Amino acid sequence: MITIDKINPRGYVSISTNDGHNRIWIPRPDKAGVMHCNCGFGLRGHMPFVDAIDQLDYVHVEEVKQIDQDFSCIVLVCDGEHKGCLARLMEDIPNLMEEHL
Repeated sequence: MITIDKINPRGYVSISTNDGHNRIWIPRPDKAGVMHCNCGFGLRGHMPFVDAIDQLDYVHVEEVKQIDQDFSCIVLVCDGEHKGCLARLMEDIPNLMEEHL
């Protein structure tokens, strides 16, 4: 089961597996529609998860940075309207996490 924390006052949402082992922090898109997401897990072993995000029709993966085995960053860019992009990710990311992590 996946846990979604509501958007906090700093402007990001936190989504994690129930054990808290896999957590991703997704900020609101900036004016250019860019979101620098932090992952509390390495993406190197989870590229199908990244590919699944990239296949969403409203956002694409711009860059993936592996910091170490327990931390990575993924840069997402909203395609089209930025408004509502974070809300859609809040619906889709939990399903993708359950399927790929």
